[in-house]
Amino acid sequence: MNSVLRSGYKTIVTIFASTMPYGLLKLLKVSKMWGLPFSFFTATHMVTPVLGSQIRTNQLLGVTLVRTLFYAITSSTLTFFKFFYHLPSLTGALYFKAMLNAESSYATRAFWALVPLFCMALFISNPVGSQAWPYSLYWLIPAMIALLPARTTFLSALGSTFTTHAIGSVLFLFCTPMTPAFWLALMPVVFFERICFALGITTLYYLVTYCKQVVVWGNFRLLRA
Repeated sequence: MNSVLRSGYKTIVTIFASTMPYGLLKLLKVSKMWGLPFSFFTATHMVTPVLGSQIRTNQLLGVTLVRTLFYAITSSTLTFFKFFYHLPSLTGALYFKAMLNAESSYATRAFWALVPLFCMALFISNPVGSQAWPYSLYWLIPAMIALLPARTTFLSALGSTFTTHAIGSVLFLFCTPMTPAFWLALMPVVFFERICFALGITTLYYLVTYCKQVVVWGNFRLLRA
């Protein structure tokens, strides 16, 4: 019983400790979120996949729930889009976590290949999306990466950020009025934007991994002293 309580307490502490920095990270704007006035992609979109690779899935879900509740409380109006605002980042983080796991089964990788393909189908089924279908071809990238027998950290990050993009774009499509011409005009922007996000996720992942190794080595030295 005590071990269960300790585990639950540790999970709660991890969730809230992981959620707290997001308020500051949102101030670090990376690029404009076209289609939504005064909205930006921020450093949180790079941090979430890396965070997902470092904590358990239930803890990541807890962080997303806390962020969503806080967003709902602080928003003047709560729309369908705002309720699912953090879903794209969560999905991208889960994708990144699965791709980094060398022991992920083929069924797991096939599932993550189907997620962006399903987004493609939803996008093209929409009257506006059907006229801008080339936009959805970007989502073949995470599908192909998921099925590769071996993936580098950068490829995993690239697949992650395009999975995030796929989920987010579908939400935008069904919740925000945009013309086919607008979607097509975004294609070169998306390419540059996602490459930057993938590089940021990769760099941050290696930085966190290095810091963890330094801490472990420091503790090892202290134990031997």
